[in-house]
Amino acid sequence: MLTQLKEKDYKNIFYWFSELAKIPHGSGNVKQIADFLENFARERSISYVRDAADNVIFYKPATKGYEHCETVILQGHMDMVCEKEPNCQKDMEREGLTLSFDGEWLSAEGTTLGGDDGIAVAYCLALLSDETLSHPPLECVITTEEETGMDGAKALDPALLKGRILLNLDSEEENQLLCGCAGGMRLTGKLPLTRLEREGYKILVSLTGLIGGHSGTEIDKGRENAVKLMSRFLFMLQEEAEVYVASFSGGAKDNAIPRTCDLVLLAPDEKEKVLERARRIGKALTKELSARESTLSFSISCEKEKSTEQVLSKKSQIKLLYALLQAPNGVQTMSAELPGLVESSLNLGIFSLTEKEAVICWSLRSSKKSYLH
Repeated sequence: MLTQLKEKDYKNIFYWFSELAKIPHGSGNVKQIADFLENFARERSISYVRDAADNVIFYKPATKGYEHCETVILQGHMDMVCEKEPNCQKDMEREGLTLSFDGEWLSAEGTTLGGDDGIAVAYCLALLSDETLSHPPLECVITTEEETGMDGAKALDPALLKGRILLNLDSEEENQLLCGCAGGMRLTGKLPLTRLEREGYKILVSLTGLIGGHSGTEIDKGRENAVKLMSRFLFMLQEEAEVYVASFSGGAKDNAIPRTCDLVLLAPDEKEKVLERARRIGKALTKELSARESTLSFSISCEKEKSTEQVLSKKSQIKLLYALLQAPNGVQTMSAELPGLVESSLNLGIFSLTEKEAVICWSLRSSKKSYLH
């Protein structure tokens, strides 16, 4: 545990968070952290259940004087969204996080922190391991795969729980209780495309430095989407130069606003003119967005020799661009009942090209089920 962080710790909450951070625990990779939670219970003789979905439930009896109180369920999830900076070499499937604390903010070097929802697990472990606190009967429920569809919660057997008061520890704000949550859905769209063989100079375009963020919490902040921005870049460039798409991809998680995108184009000739126009457009977009995306950067280069590549046909390229530029993204409706509340939104989170189709993945959210569908 970091020395500075230890000085700020309260009831060992940051100690347990630091221990959790040592263990890889991205969605779909939770066995190690479930093992850790199981060993935590065994070492302290705490009653627990671990089910087939790797959900872990801890049971702690009431302390003296609280035996007749209602059981309280504390719930969080053990998986995190694993995102990292383009130059970060950490293997988040196998390595823990590298924590950093500047005296005010706790972060992770080059990667997401996993505060969502490692802090809930840390709260529970701190509470379960503290024998000095007075409390009612407790059931601490740590679920899996929350970030990718609530699969752990869906698999949980309600018969394992007695409590009827549940506190979900997954909010973004301190000193607030929330009484509702938007429902979610994931959508994958596929667009058939055709390719043909062409010869030309490969133009490599890399878009980096966008702020990004969580598709729920930051969807109303006006953060630029890398896939949508690269689509604008390509649309503007093909208006001025003959270019063909060889590859195009962006985003890593459907519930994270894409921060990076890569595009490989083929220019049949006049590569210097194409490069000049591409760089001019990149600079124009960078200037346009500088007030809210100050670290945005376009990196554009060209291979020296011609090569033969499988590229999208002109018709498919136009069809793809139309789909990406018109694809809904961001806030769709605001609540008429609660001012300032996003009612419905969606995030174009992952885009890729295969040999025969484009694949677009969205994360959708709405507090009204009919609108979600």
